[in-house]
Amino acid sequence: MKTLTVTEVSPRQVRLFIGGQWMDASDRKTFQQVSPATGDVMGFVADASREDARAAIAAAGRARRSMARLTVFERSGLCQRIADAIVARQALLAPELSLEQG
Repeated sequence: MKTLTVTEVSPRQVRLFIGGQWMDASDRKTFQQVSPATGDVMGFVADASREDARAAIAAAGRARRSMARLTVFERSGLCQRIADAIVARQALLAPELSLEQG
């Protein structure tokens, strides 16, 4: 098993996820994500506008209606799949979260 150091995270572009689609901010603005521990730029994050927030709220409303039609067991299964995906990616997520939090 390889031991990763937190300095092995490469800067990257982080986009918005709205309505099942990855996208840039509508005005294309971004901001730097800087590690409080090192001061290094970790990436550039889409800077969501009010228009983007409205689109996300509308998408969440549509998703809520879809989710409401599922049984509690189906919703539970979705939550379990999300948890499994996080566990499967923990080696990638841990260094980034450590740098992000300082």
